[in-house]
Amino acid sequence: MNVLDQLNSLIFAGMYRCAKYPILVLLVLLSATYGCKKDDEEPEEEKVTEFNTNEFCENSCFFSMDGECDDGGIGSSSDYCNFGTDCSDCGTRVVKTPKR
Repeated sequence: MNVLDQLNSLIFAGMYRCAKYPILVLLVLLSATYGCKKDDEEPEEEKVTEFNTNEFCENSCFFSMDGECDDGGIGSSSDYCNFGTDCSDCGTRVVKTPKR
């Protein structure tokens, strides 16, 4: 039973409405539902994400080699070219994707 179901059952039973400290009832429900970590529990290990690295460096764009980076990436002045296709002006572009 989730928190909302518990709260609704208390409201319909009249316990929440008639409680001396209704906010305390709500806090008890929330703490029971979400609970605190016990001291003897081991923390969960964080998963390390590994990445595939792909480098793109072509001069296949019509606007390549004009002295302005035009591939839409960081430091570019326009996005006339596809990413990684203005290598002479933008340098090698790197894309990292998570390994599956």
